[in-house]
Amino acid sequence: MNAEIIIERLQQKDALLFHLSDTLDVKASIWLVVITFLATQTAGFLSDALLPGALRYAQIGSALSLAAAGALALVVLWPRNYYHENPIARDAS
Repeated sequence: MNAEIIIERLQQKDALLFHLSDTLDVKASIWLVVITFLATQTAGFLSDALLPGALRYAQIGSALSLAAAGALALVVLWPRNYYHENPIARDAS
């Protein structure tokens, strides 16, 4: 097998894997920034002692939702294994 073909296929595989993971990472990172901002706002509202009861419960619900959203965003950012064909083994058979 020609070494240039192997190098070309490896570069294509690297480009594909970079494209797959980079898109998810960017989207999840943007959502983490939004979640962090909203969590900061929620913490500011909850620190107000004069917040009426119904609004306090709404902010507690918001805080729990933001915690779940943050956990899900971190799951998306967790490193993954993408299944793809081996460019070297493809021509070996």
